[in-house]
Amino acid sequence: MMLSAGAQAGFQDGMKAYMSGNYPVALKEFKALAAKGNAAAQFWAGWMYSEGSGVPQDYSTALSWYTKAAGQGHVEAMSSIGEMYDKGHGVPQDYTRAAAWYLKASALGSALAQYRLGVMYAFGLGVSKDEKQAVSWYIKAAEKGNVDAQFQLGHMYRVGKGVTQDYKIAVNWYFKAVQQGSIDAQRELGEMYRQKSGNPEIYQEVELWYRRVAEQTKQAAEEQTKAEAEEQAKANERARTEQKNRAAEPIRAEERTTFVAPDKPKPKQDVRLKLDIGPASMVHAQPSP
Repeated sequence: MMLSAGAQAGFQDGMKAYMSGNYPVALKEFKALAAKGNAAAQFWAGWMYSEGSGVPQDYSTALSWYTKAAGQGHVEAMSSIGEMYDKGHGVPQDYTRAAAWYLKASALGSALAQYRLGVMYAFGLGVSKDEKQAVSWYIKAAEKGNVDAQFQLGHMYRVGKGVTQDYKIAVNWYFKAVQQGSIDAQRELGEMYRQKSGNPEIYQEVELWYRRVAEQTKQAAEEQTKAEAEEQAKANERARTEQKNRAAEPIRAEERTTFVAPDKPKPKQDVRLKLDIGPASMVHAQPSP
């Protein structure tokens, strides 16, 4: 569905508000567009109710918005409905319905739905267990960059589930997952190296990879230390510049300190006690102490 210029601006405003954590404004923008039939806004309204972002978590309302968006072919909404049935969020857990929604989203190219559908086939959830089908869906998702699918493919090839066991391919998929930060894949590679899985060429490759990662980690740490030192040097220079600028500024009138010379000591004088005696006054001299 093409957005008009006004709708596009409203949607962008909603996304900016959402990304900055201003959830009330984001939800207001999304709901206004969603009510007019915008599928993307319907999905995001559903997402906010599902996550409880700026509103009390409400799976029923989330499902309502997701269903409207999915009815217009919104692939992420389809996948999200599948997840709700998969996990039993706001609806009775129903793996069959979950798999059906994942299949719809997968057919439209959703890598997340393809990965989840692979899991359903791997464990026989809502579908007949079929490890070959699981591998097939994992491959589709992994090739789109889904890190979980890449890890699962590494596992399937390592243990020989749904495919002929192949350590080299397993290592390749584990590598791809590690490059996206998968701790599980790092652990599996370490286990393969510890067990010397496969022929010497394989674990030698793993060892070389670990050496490369160690070197990259060391280099990254050195670069970070250098960057922090440079930033500190800049901060010190800014502080010195500010100090010089303050020293060069003319002193404001209210900040000037006027020099006041101390009072000169006064010579000792006789203290005269003036006594009124009758109509006349007489001064009685009293010696100074």
